[in-house]
Amino acid sequence: MKNTSTNRRQRSAVLRRAEMRRMRNFYKKLSRFAIAFAIMMGLVSGMLSVRSFAKGSSSRSPRMKYYTSITIEKGESLSSIADTYRGDDYASRSQYIAEVVELNHLSSADQIRAGGHLIIPYFSEDPSDL
Repeated sequence: MKNTSTNRRQRSAVLRRAEMRRMRNFYKKLSRFAIAFAIMMGLVSGMLSVRSFAKGSSSRSPRMKYYTSITIEKGESLSSIADTYRGDDYASRSQYIAEVVELNHLSSADQIRAGGHLIIPYFSEDPSDL
């Protein structure tokens, strides 16, 4: 009888040690994961702040959209005007021409004449840069 109770206590002690070993291993893995996660978050945060700082430290002012009036010269077309004033701020010449047609309430691009006036948009850091 004494032998069986001793065996039970020994078995119970072995099970407790095994459970404690499993728990230690679990906490080791959890702490490694937490450290790796913290390092990754620090790296990502650092990269984002450097990128943000680089954007903010630009000496360039933001480009604003302005409008001006021009006199149409002989031989000019909306395409040639677009090539002169469009810049890189419009995806295409046709997009710029469509805006000029809308701004000036033209029914078609053929409606312009030498000596007439057009309101045209342009982008600049300084409105006097036209």
